Amino acid sequence: MAAPSSTATNGSGNDSSIDITAQCLCKKHSFTATVPLASLPLKATACHCDSCRYNTGALYSADAGWPGDPAAVRESGLSVYYFSDNINVLFCGRCGSTMFFEEKEHGKVETSYAVFTGALPNVELPGGGPLVAIEHHMFLDDTRDGGASPWLRNTDYDVKNGCYKAARRWHGRRFKSDEILEGDDWPSLKDLSVMTDGAAAQTHASDSQELSDITIPVKCRCGGVHVELLASVARKEFSRMQRDQLPRFVDPDNNKSLASFDVCDSCRTVSGLDIFHWTFFWLKHIRFPQNAASSSGPEFPVSTAALKKAVLQDKEARDPRLGALEMYESSPDVQRYFCGGCSAVVFYAVDDLANQVDVALGLLRAPPVGKNTSDGSDVHGGARAEHLLSWKFGGTMAWQQDVQGGWRDGLVKIVTDDVTAWRDKRGLAKNWRVRNDEKAAVEGAKSG
Repeated sequence: MAAPSSTATNGSGNDSSIDITAQCLCKKHSFTATVPLASLPLKATACHCDSCRYNTGALYSADAGWPGDPAAVRESGLSVYYFSDNINVLFCGRCGSTMFFEEKEHGKVETSYAVFTGALPNVELPGGGPLVAIEHHMFLDDTRDGGASPWLRNTDYDVKNGCYKAARRWHGRRFKSDEILEGDDWPSLKDLSVMTDGAAAQTHASDSQELSDITIPVKCRCGGVHVELLASVARKEFSRMQRDQLPRFVDPDNNKSLASFDVCDSCRTVSGLDIFHWTFFWLKHIRFPQNAASSSGPEFPVSTAALKKAVLQDKEARDPRLGALEMYESSPDVQRYFCGGCSAVVFYAVDDLANQVDVALGLLRAPPVGKNTSDGSDVHGGARAEHLLSWKFGGTMAWQQDVQGGWRDGLVKIVTDDVTAWRDKRGLAKNWRVRNDEKAAVEGAKSG
């Protein structure tokens, strides 16, 4: 997955400033700014709202004010997605890399630009410290379960003491909604428990519904891409297989698909986020939405070669149900699929795994866990869809080698420690991938 995508150099010939270059994955678009070291880290805000998740394919968005020339961005020819009345998303139309928010505040003439943090380089700064620090997390209420916020709580940076510190968290917009106090878990662990399988067993959902009825809509912000994951069908099929026959992404303890942490250079660059989350499905367990407008025609492609061919078809021959799905080959054997309308990351495919794709977890519209036994209301599935996926909380992140030697190494270590502590505080069992990591570490220590 890895591919260098941005750079930083000491552009002034001394130690007072640094040049940082934000670049899309295909390198068609590149932007450089000279930044005084004394002004670092750049202060970022992470937004966890539904719109940002569905626009990026990640569990959140994170952006910082762009310190470079705004005219260079404005005149770059980046593709534009109309996000709201005063905000546009700017992205590369060739590779889909999400790069900037363009904002025009009401009543003001000037247009400002904020760069997505994943587009920034993984430089090691003179004197240490991060290039970016997330000081605010907002719109947490949209996630229902907190989304990625539990392991991103300590993402601000104390320059004086040289260490990460707690970021501020808000239910809605920062400074304009109630703040979540620093020491509080949100949602409370008690409330969060209703989104797990243990709580689902106490709802009115029947066993037959659990086995055959659950599908997970996957839909980007603009609606240009819309498919469904046959979660129950997949889980039922895997339950009939021998443990050693299961795909590598299936948890042998519960037959759920893995939900992973990924920090590879390419994934962060194309998504615009420093830490991305994937889940994994066989292509035969993905279908077009079942409605009157799309119920006829061929099934969703069941191999990566067929998917690539279908997306590259001429407009006249292309299946209209593919919508705005586009593809960029980041390597000769790798295809990255995104929405050409809003830039959302959708799939990652590789030729060697011809029957499966990685699915951007932020696009999942998790169905309810079931019904509250007290009032019959829906129990929301939450942004993480924990009742349907097996999360790898802890252990080594995918492509963690890509962050070594740069400022993101410290961020990833903080996040790893925090997600592990959060998992243990909740009393969650380690999933099989974490146990494998720990076993490998022990064996490595013995052999070393």
